[in-house]
Amino acid sequence: MQKPKVVRTTGNPKGSRLRMGIVENSPQDPTEVPSPGSPSSALPLWLAALTGVVSVGAGVAIAHVIAAVTGPSASPLVAVGSAFIDLTPTWLKEFAVQKFGTADKPILIASISAVLILISAFAGVVARRWRTAGCVSVGLVGVIAAVAAMSRPDARAIDVVPALVGAVVAAGTLAVITRPRPATHGPTATGPSRRAVLLGTLIIAAGAVVVGVVGNAISDSMRKVDAARAKIKLPGAAEPARALPAGVDVKVDGVSPFRVPNADFYRVDTALIVPAIVPEDWELSVGGMVDNPYTLSYDELLSLPMIERDLTLTCVSNEVGGQYVGNAIWLGV
Repeated sequence: MQKPKVVRTTGNPKGSRLRMGIVENSPQDPTEVPSPGSPSSALPLWLAALTGVVSVGAGVAIAHVIAAVTGPSASPLVAVGSAFIDLTPTWLKEFAVQKFGTADKPILIASISAVLILISAFAGVVARRWRTAGCVSVGLVGVIAAVAAMSRPDARAIDVVPALVGAVVAAGTLAVITRPRPATHGPTATGPSRRAVLLGTLIIAAGAVVVGVVGNAISDSMRKVDAARAKIKLPGAAEPARALPAGVDVKVDGVSPFRVPNADFYRVDTALIVPAIVPEDWELSVGGMVDNPYTLSYDELLSLPMIERDLTLTCVSNEVGGQYVGNAIWLGV
């Protein structure tokens, strides 16, 4: 039985009086959910940031899978990285090669990925309060990647497909993760649950599995290209290179031989994706300001009279005494 409480009422022109009554003091319902407008109804900042990262990650994974079919250069990270390389000043490219060597491309991809994570995390935080704005933000990331893909010199219309599909997947994933739950107490819906975030994480895991399978397929394709190249037998030269003068090889420890073996010759790739072409698909087209344009297949090229020359090749970024230089016998026509 509830104990009576004394309640003082005011506003009586004849003065105040005491009234005896019973006031119910029921404990708060533990299942009661605060209104969505209150800070406690939103996801924690770290969890909101995670929803953005998960969503963009899902879009990138799907885009990468599609690009493996349409063309690896259209993958969002590769397209943005390639566009960045084109816009980078020459002095900065040379600095990267000198300081990082062949690791400059992985560092570039890692840097782009870090920026992408920050942007997607920010979009997730935005979606914490403005769901539509957050979804649009992650979608714009895909649009930027599509523009980068179309900026390539050999771009095709289909190259925008991976990024645009990835944008739709990213925005849709964020919309699903941040979808309000139906109201169970009161007329207003509540914010997303942690279970929804877990669902997004599972989507990313599934996407990673698919990307891994596709990556293995691409690796198998690359191994087939290497095997095809290994079967090539270069013809003898109709005009061999001259014999080297005596003493041209100093044979001193730390000094490379005059003719550097192929396996030891320096290599600097300017492209993030190295073309993988089997000899049967290779061809050389001679066009432009010529009277008779023509195309040679690889077999046709090898059938021409060959000449040998000792030539020096050096990277434009090589400094005096650097490692990006070497001599070799070159076979050509």
